Amino acid sequence: MTLAQQLTPIRRILVALDASRASVDVLEAAAAMAAQLEAELEGLYVEDINLLRLAGLPFSREVGLASARSRRVVSADVGRALRREAERARHALEVIATRRQVHYSFRVARGQVAAELLAAAAQADLVALATASMEIRRTRLGSTARAMLASPARALLILPPREDARAALAIVYDGSPRASQVLALAGQIAHGTSAVTVFLLADHPEEEQRQRAEVTRVLAGHGIRPEFEWVVEVDIAQLARRVRELRVGTLLVAEDCPGLGRAGVHELLQAIDCAVLLLR
Repeated sequence: MTLAQQLTPIRRILVALDASRASVDVLEAAAAMAAQLEAELEGLYVEDINLLRLAGLPFSREVGLASARSRRVVSADVGRALRREAERARHALEVIATRRQVHYSFRVARGQVAAELLAAAAQADLVALATASMEIRRTRLGSTARAMLASPARALLILPPREDARAALAIVYDGSPRASQVLALAGQIAHGTSAVTVFLLADHPEEEQRQRAEVTRVLAGHGIRPEFEWVVEVDIAQLARRVRELRVGTLLVAEDCPGLGRAGVHELLQAIDCAVLLLR
């Protein structure tokens, strides 16, 4: 049995939920994937213990956006606000999961956001989260996303905050066993996408032809006719630019892809503006 054939089915998708619009976008994407893979959604809302502790300090103040007036932060008020946010997250999960006809569960945890998500990820096959909030522009990846990249989570679906919907799917393929697993997973989730592009990382024409034939054979089994882009010498900036030009919605890549290297994959994550499904 090949490594590609040993791909463990994705049966549980953990979704990090909060009150942001980006969180709803992640939930929509995760629910669509759960429907395709016949997986269960698990929504997790974390009451940030750091925020609650800060609210308990005597000098904590908040300023109203409209009035510009300052008032003391009351810990009980923060607790109630977090519970309201959790209820909105639960309702969003219920509505979206019901529409997609997928099984779901929801729970609330209290603690540090990254730590609670890491603990829950141990029981999940895939973790879906946003890169950062809409307000954060200094870096593509927020602190929670960076923490998940450093974790042993089996697979990550990382979505950026954006307003336009893109259905196009792209795959990074270098002929390695891990890339074959990415290809197998792509075949399962590509149904309904408007286009599938495969970036072939090959040093010479013979290898490019071998990879093209293998990809064509596997995806044909799922009724998919991909477009190909041959990448002879990997340049992360150029590859990222091409991903943007093709308006890719989701890029599938193995974190240990030999053709890019782990550092190259992480550099690519920082350079592109689409969702990334990272297989590990």
